[in-house]
Amino acid sequence: MTRYIDADVLLLDLTYQKATFESVQGGRSGLFAKGVACGLDGAIQSVKNAEAEDVSPVKHGKWVEYVDDRWGASYYSCSECGKPPLKEERTNRQCLSNFCPNCGARMEE
Repeated sequence: MTRYIDADVLLLDLTYQKATFESVQGGRSGLFAKGVACGLDGAIQSVKNAEAEDVSPVKHGKWVEYVDDRWGASYYSCSECGKPPLKEERTNRQCLSNFCPNCGARMEE
């Protein structure tokens, strides 16, 4: 599965690491220090130049059961939108799928 990150947080972390490294080095300019600084600069530029993906946060919900006191029948609704799941065509029973067909929330067990 693809993993999406917050690029702004990563840039802050890389910038902090570079500043911390430079302060520890105390202005020394050996090959190692130059290599680390160059590597961090390259990483920062790579993150800045990366194309952004069009993603939206995943909603997580549950099928909430409630019981009709008069009839004793169980019914379900989505914890995110409050709407019921789809019904099976032949039996007219609610079909508790892994996703809410109304709002798209991923149903947790």
